[in-house]
Amino acid sequence: MNPDRIVLSGFFTKMRRVPGNFFSPFTEVPCGAFTALLLSVAAGQPGALAAEEELDAGRTSTAEVQCESCDDGLTGDWGGRRRSLAQAGIDINLSNTGDVFFIRQGGTETATYTNLFSAGFSFDMERLASMDGGSAYLWVVDTRGDDPADVIGSVHAPSNIAAADAFRLLEAWYEQSAYDDRLGVLAGFYAVDSEFDSKYTTSVFISGSFGTGLDLSESGLNGPSIFPVTAFGTRIRYDVSEEVKVRLALLDGVPGKPDDPTATGVLDFSSDQGVFAIGEVDWETRSESSFRRVVLGAWHYTTTFDDLLDTEPGGSPLQRKGSGGFYGFIEGMLVPEQGSPGQGLAGIVRVGVADDDVNQVAGYYGAGLVYRGLFPGRDHDSIGIGFSTAVNGDKYQQAQALAGQPVTDSETELVLVYSASVNTWLQIQPTFEYIIDPGTDPAADNAFLAGLRIGVLF
Repeated sequence: MNPDRIVLSGFFTKMRRVPGNFFSPFTEVPCGAFTALLLSVAAGQPGALAAEEELDAGRTSTAEVQCESCDDGLTGDWGGRRRSLAQAGIDINLSNTGDVFFIRQGGTETATYTNLFSAGFSFDMERLASMDGGSAYLWVVDTRGDDPADVIGSVHAPSNIAAADAFRLLEAWYEQSAYDDRLGVLAGFYAVDSEFDSKYTTSVFISGSFGTGLDLSESGLNGPSIFPVTAFGTRIRYDVSEEVKVRLALLDGVPGKPDDPTATGVLDFSSDQGVFAIGEVDWETRSESSFRRVVLGAWHYTTTFDDLLDTEPGGSPLQRKGSGGFYGFIEGMLVPEQGSPGQGLAGIVRVGVADDDVNQVAGYYGAGLVYRGLFPGRDHDSIGIGFSTAVNGDKYQQAQALAGQPVTDSETELVLVYSASVNTWLQIQPTFEYIIDPGTDPAADNAFLAGLRIGVLF
């Protein structure tokens, strides 16, 4: 199996599939495709294990097996057991992330704490069962604590790990690759945000709006299949060339249960669920010290929705069959540091639109700047500034006005964040966020949040 890419940020490695934000796009190392996980693990420069012997013909050598957590995690390699499991084809990654926020809104001050414990299990089926090109992944999390967005009433999520208290199955899938890993077909419980609308530059931010755009994350009857509620489906990826990749996913149109935010691993194939489809074209070029990337995506639900404004003759909401939208972003290195690969100033701009007949958030635009290695001696630290704006659709605004609850056009978030690697297993991220017109409620005071994220790799 040809290697996928993972990217490094300081001493933490973030796999391409994650809601956490412990990474930056500027450095990449080879890693088997089966380890493209949805969690953050320790980084530094992971070295390959020394190869003492070759495995059976057609299987990978031990020299290609990497176990970053064995050397860099707080609990080490468990007396050699963890490394032995990795060599056998089972990679175990455990981490805990906690967010503390101090909130000031109007004359009110309060504090919240949110916690995410994550356990990911990768299975290299080549090593385990001689299944060439096969990989499997299981990801479970436990979410606890308060959501600062509930406190201030915002559309933006100040903490991208906040969710209702529950133990959750997020991913459980099998992927078969072929043609030197240019083609991959995946089936199972799958988080769309692991690969679609997944950015490098904004991953340093704690706020959820810099992950999946609000035009997409706020759509559907229970959102798309993203953290913290996922659905069963399939994903196909194909590398047209080294620079151009295409992805398509088809999933259950209503993840989980809309009336139960703690529901997980729900299988419901009834016709009223419909299907959620998303496709994406990803163009990227890289050099040792720079990268450029352009991504265009489109999505659609076949589910039936209530129109936000128009009604049937009897007065009930007009039924709309399906809903969709488009998004795109451009990101890249703006000012690379000469002689220091992976360091410098990167930037991103993203826009998106959604059907305003059935969606409150009909538009989104945001941008950010991230500098890695700004301060001497802190080559792996990153500092970022950004803004994000969610725009209300015309029908939503009209409906709210008719109901006597007028809203503003939009809600905007301004963010400053710093990510510091304390050691191989500990990372801290202080952040400051300012939200203008929370909930697009003209009567709501703007909110200022000071937060601190602490991430531990076990």
